[in-house]
Amino acid sequence: MNESKANTALLEALRAQSLQKAMATQFPVFEFNEHNQRGANFGERLQSAFDSVFSQNFERVICIGADCPELTSEDLTTAANALSKTDIVIGPDLRKGMFLLAMNRYGYEQLSFEALAWQSPQLIESLHTHCQQLSIFFLNPKFDLNKAFDLCAQSNSTVLKKLLKVIRSTLNTATYHFNFLCSILINSQLPQRAPPMQ
Repeated sequence: MNESKANTALLEALRAQSLQKAMATQFPVFEFNEHNQRGANFGERLQSAFDSVFSQNFERVICIGADCPELTSEDLTTAANALSKTDIVIGPDLRKGMFLLAMNRYGYEQLSFEALAWQSPQLIESLHTHCQQLSIFFLNPKFDLNKAFDLCAQSNSTVLKKLLKVIRSTLNTATYHFNFLCSILINSQLPQRAPPMQ
């Protein structure tokens, strides 16, 4: 298994984990992926997903990615509860991006997706700049990852153990593939900080 296959396996495990946690809330769940996303860039695709759900007469929408192994169902419930008193809920990640973005209808209608610095370390700052008239609630920051090797930059072994457990329980591949992926994650050397995924 090469790095590309390890990344694919890891992302599939995380996708399944995120979907499971979302469904555990009993909230309606919509999944958007490369087959049903619309837009030329990340901001346009995200806005299109929000458009799609809000057009079905929902008043509050929570959006999560599949790249945060520390995400819990309780985070989603907290975000939903916060939206009854605030316009936007942000789950910041440790790279100055987000693992969660939630909005009520008013917040969504006021937000300019094109103006935000998506997929950059300036994302949270740009949200503050362009959402000064909106109320924002922040969840506690969490670790996210964009590829298998990102784990090696983490010195927190609890995060690594948690994610390896998720991979083991989710993947329907041979034990060889799981052991190889674990070997990649544990033995690879990376700089201490990786850039946001472009």
